[in-house]
Amino acid sequence: ASAKYPGKPVFVIDHIPPYDTTRNSLVWGSPGRRKVLDNYPQVVHISGHTHNSLRNEMCIWQGNFTSVNAGCLQSWAGSLVGTAPASKKSDEVLIMKVFSHKIDFHRFSLADKKEFLADRLWSVPWPFDKDTAPYSVAARKAKAPKPQFPAGSRISITPDSAGANLTLQFPYAHDPDSVEVYKIETSHQEADGTWVVFTRQDIQADYYLPPQQRPGQQTHAFNAGYFTAGKTYRFQITPVDFFGNEGVSLQAETTVSSVEQGEVIYESFQPMQDLPFLSGLDGGSPLPLVDGFYHHKSGNARLVLPENVWAGPAKTRFRFTIDMQMKQPGPGQWTVVLRNPTPLTNANARIYTPPGESGLQRYVIDFQKRRENYNYYLLIREGSAGFVQFKYVKIEKFP
Repeated sequence: ASAKYPGKPVFVIDHIPPYDTTRNSLVWGSPGRRKVLDNYPQVVHISGHTHNSLRNEMCIWQGNFTSVNAGCLQSWAGSLVGTAPASKKSDEVLIMKVFSHKIDFHRFSLADKKEFLADRLWSVPWPFDKDTAPYSVAARKAKAPKPQFPAGSRISITPDSAGANLTLQFPYAHDPDSVEVYKIETSHQEADGTWVVFTRQDIQADYYLPPQQRPGQQTHAFNAGYFTAGKTYRFQITPVDFFGNEGVSLQAETTVSSVEQGEVIYESFQPMQDLPFLSGLDGGSPLPLVDGFYHHKSGNARLVLPENVWAGPAKTRFRFTIDMQMKQPGPGQWTVVLRNPTPLTNANARIYTPPGESGLQRYVIDFQKRRENYNYYLLIREGSAGFVQFKYVKIEKFP
């Protein structure tokens, strides 16, 4: 088509996006599609698959070609480091208008049948010119102002009476239409007074809500499994826009007085010796060790937990805690879930690991098992090749 109609846009309507183009395609995109389409600057690729809000400005991307994600009409959750995001409904659609000199993408809500963000219309000039493409990540990142909290902003920290959660509240950073996530890094204080980050949790900003539905402040609850009674913790919250620009952080400290505790069913301070880490969803072979880390070559790998640790009737509440350290060259990210093998059922929404060298990271999965006969393993999948080390595992059961 590109040879037959030189200079004309070639529309490729597809389900799966090319790899590392629109939002979430880093994990859910196709490297094969990207390799092919990089050779065709006339292509305007339109995809679904990754389930996003069309209020996310990274649903349009330009590099060697143009890629647009059409969102979804079902539900979406998002890809958040350290956090299992809640499912959210979507009612958004795109209307594309093609002209000789441009291609416009209008975003509409089916709830009120009105266009939204019309002042930020996606308008692709034609013919395509990579050097001046307005939707390249680099061009937009350079132009976008860094998000900033209002002067005098503070973090409020509130424990619940049972010691089950610690809730943070803080105001929106400006501009609420442009902040994608708030990165929360939690540190504990060592005996010598130094602070050490031990978990990162990104939370979804409220950009996806219509302005009239936004509460004006963000709220996030940390499970008690992250804390030890009597220890002091520091929270650092950083606003991050769609293109990776970070604003000035807020900080607050608190000493945790009490922590909800369940019956300890299993605990290991040396899970690398106590628990097998196997390739695949069943069977498989032990992953190789390199300098004390398992070499995970991407795909599926599972940490097998002892039999009977999940014993209990349906709706029994468990809390799974694991400390891990990861090294992932490049931009790749793994996802982490507790999974029952038959039928394949996850206990939690996907938790994304941070790219690069993570340092020690704690993950806490608090859930109710669906059926009495469910038994879970920890599944690490997607992403690209890297290295992982397990430091600590605990499973608690609650009445």
